[in-house]
Amino acid sequence: MESIGRSTKTARYRALAILSGHPGLAPQWMGGEKWAVDFLKSKNLRTFRRLSIFVYHGENDLNCPYDLTEKVVGRLRANGNRVEFASDQRGHDPLSPVMEQRYADWLKRQIEP
Repeated sequence: MESIGRSTKTARYRALAILSGHPGLAPQWMGGEKWAVDFLKSKNLRTFRRLSIFVYHGENDLNCPYDLTEKVVGRLRANGNRVEFASDQRGHDPLSPVMEQRYADWLKRQIEP
């Protein structure tokens, strides 16, 4: 298994959810610190290979650019991840009831045998 920084044990996890996140925020805000992982780089996504991933991002998010999430989703899929990408016309807001239900349905599929 590959790792990012410290020892990472992804075998413990079945799935991952990303809700309106900025994949390159840490290195951008931390001034290039070695430990600040940039998830826009495909090499940093290898650790998460084979995980099922739910990604939500509002298309009108003014805090985290929507196009960066689209890039990460494409790279995750190229990495072999099963990605469910959910979006709507909202901004950087809590999930709508429709998206909450979609996320809950995805979670149920992850924990069922």
